[in-house]
Amino acid sequence: MFVGERFNDYRRHGNYVAYRLNADGEVLWNLYFGPEYAAIFYSVLLLEDNSYLFAGECDPFIGRHTEFWLVRTEPDSFNMSGVRLLDPSFPSLIALDTPYPNPFNSSTTISFSLNNPALVQLAVYGLDGRLVKELWTGGDAYSTGTHRVVWNASALPAGEYLIRLQAGDAVKGTKAVVIK
Repeated sequence: MFVGERFNDYRRHGNYVAYRLNADGEVLWNLYFGPEYAAIFYSVLLLEDNSYLFAGECDPFIGRHTEFWLVRTEPDSFNMSGVRLLDPSFPSLIALDTPYPNPFNSSTTISFSLNNPALVQLAVYGLDGRLVKELWTGGDAYSTGTHRVVWNASALPAGEYLIRLQAGDAVKGTKAVVIK
């Protein structure tokens, strides 16, 4: 399933659009829906009865306000056996968020998400590449989902630091600023 916007350059507006494909990439059906102004679908959920719930927005007065839309289809007539449904509370990617707050004075919270259980190494480095603090390394695998670690940096001087997350083979990084 793909969702988005079909844009008509001549009329300067878009329509909600959704395509349902089979395993070979052939279009089984599509949906064009929307008013005579900017409209886009952002996400879609497959519900238990095989219907779809689409979420999107439109801007009927171009720049004055935005309306939020939900559209639900009739149940689809495809066989659900072998289809893997994703739990929407689980992330689809490995991600490392910017610490919050940032910049910070004494401590900050570092959040990261895992799409599968993984051994995690979370460490802080100086801009010169030296290891400043290991926040987590080794041990049991972290579970799928979002995790938070508090970093207390009250003993460190003000400056910029690099945070590195390694989860399995994936490596992510972000920056944090300590202020005094």
